[in-house]
Amino acid sequence: MSRYEKMNPDDFKHMTWGPGIIVDEFEPSTGAVVASGIRWATTGQNSFAATRELVDMGADINNCPEGTKQLQRAKPWQAQLTGTAITVTPTELVTFFGNADIATGDNTKVVPRNLIDEKDFTGKWLIVNYSEYNGETKGGYMAIHLKNTLSTNGFTANFEKEKNGQFPYTLKAYYDMADIDTVPFEIYVKAGEAEGAA
Repeated sequence: MSRYEKMNPDDFKHMTWGPGIIVDEFEPSTGAVVASGIRWATTGQNSFAATRELVDMGADINNCPEGTKQLQRAKPWQAQLTGTAITVTPTELVTFFGNADIATGDNTKVVPRNLIDEKDFTGKWLIVNYSEYNGETKGGYMAIHLKNTLSTNGFTANFEKEKNGQFPYTLKAYYDMADIDTVPFEIYVKAGEAEGAA
């Protein structure tokens, strides 16, 4: 094997595994997840993307070359979680619609709204296996926390013969005016331990 086709012998300790799960609540200090708190079963990939645009403040200055590092300014981060659910309940439909409610007196009915309410914004976690140890109690994880998420692509339901129904979603994280300097996402990476370790 050529000298430039080799891997760092420790690389397997820093890999993620599988599509992960989505939950509303997660405590990074313990890594514990309650199975009933997993939001929905998914198919395909769960994807997180965080992007931000740079503005070159020197681009229109005659005697300054474009692309100087000192004059770059970052616009706010844009973060979102996308995927496809294959399970649905009225509660999940409210999430997929974004601005909707379960009808008063009829918990089988979902009523979309025209207006967006502050209560429509909720936190979401995407958690995937990380490192060589993925046991039940001490498994490693990469956890992505999106704050103040809201569905941005409306609601789509796809039904096909001999396949599960599919419900694509896009959940975008939004800044909070009450804490405007806090970026609306954060990421935790914690290596696991062998289950028998003290």
